Amino acid sequence: MIRVAAFLFAFGAAAFAWDPAGHMLAGEVAYQASSPEVRAKVAQLVSGLDQRFSGRQVYNFTTSGCWMDDMRSLKKDYAWSKWHYVEILKTPDASGFKLPEPPHVVWAVGNSLEAVRDPKTSPARQSEALGMLIHVVQDIHQPLHCGGWNDRGGNGYLTYGVAFADVFPGTKPNLHAFWDEAYRVEAKDGKIVESFLCPELGQRPLPGDGGIIAKEAAKIIGRFPIEKLATEVSELNPEVWARESYALMCAKAYPPGDQPSDTEVRTVPPEFAEPSREIAQKRIALAGYRLAAVLKMAFEK
Repeated sequence: MIRVAAFLFAFGAAAFAWDPAGHMLAGEVAYQASSPEVRAKVAQLVSGLDQRFSGRQVYNFTTSGCWMDDMRSLKKDYAWSKWHYVEILKTPDASGFKLPEPPHVVWAVGNSLEAVRDPKTSPARQSEALGMLIHVVQDIHQPLHCGGWNDRGGNGYLTYGVAFADVFPGTKPNLHAFWDEAYRVEAKDGKIVESFLCPELGQRPLPGDGGIIAKEAAKIIGRFPIEKLATEVSELNPEVWARESYALMCAKAYPPGDQPSDTEVRTVPPEFAEPSREIAQKRIALAGYRLAAVLKMAFEK
C-alpha cells in the first residue's frame, strides 16, 4: 500500500482538477447564468491576469478558470499547490470527512472571495484573487480533489484502457487524469476515449463564441438546467461542496475492486465511462451555476 505520508507529501505536485476544457465549460456555464453587470466586471478584472503562460492571450470570463493551472509553469516558484484540493482519506461509507488545517481548497474559496470583495484590495490583487476564486470554485467540484484512497487523489491509481489523446505531458495514465476529463469520455471499441478534444492554447474561446466549448456547455445546461438544480445551486457553503465531492469520491470515483498496490496498473472497464460522464457533467454544471451565484454576490449592487 502507498504510505499515508507519501500521500500527504505528494498530492499537490501532480493534482490538476478539470483539464482546461473542463474549466472553460464551467466558466461558460457561469457566463450564461450571469447578468451583464457581472459579466462586464469579471471581464474587466480577469483581463489583468498574468498572460505569460496563456500564449499572451487576454483571459476572459470563460478562460479565466485556466489561469491558476497555467501559472504552474512557474514550477518551483508556484506557491498555490495546496489551494487546489483537500486531503481526506476514502472510507467505505464516506464517514471520514474532516477538514484539515488550511491551506486547502475549501479555505481558498473563502480567502479569495474575501480579497475580491474587500474595497481595500488593489486592482492587481483583485484580478489575481478573482482568477483564484473562479478556479478553486471549479476545482472543489471534481470528486478526486476532495480526497483519495491513499493514492494522491487518484494520481497513484495507474490505469490501462483509457485512450487519452491529450493527457498532460509526462503524466502516466491514472484515475485522476480520467476524472479530469470524465465529462467528455465514452466507450468505443473496448476502450474509453475522449468524445472531443480540448482546444489548444491558441484556440481558447471567447464567451459564447459558438465553438466546441460553447456547444458542449449548452448540452450540459440542457441536460442539467438550473431550474432542476435550484436547491443545490442555492447552497453556497464551500464545505458542503467539498462534502458532496468527497461522498462521490468514496462511492463512485473508483472502479469496482480492492485497493491496488502503488505499482499495479488497473484496467478501467468501458462500462465505467457513462456513469462517470454523467457525474462529471453534473458537477461542472453545479460548479458553473454556483460560481455565477458567488460572482453575483461579489459584484452586483
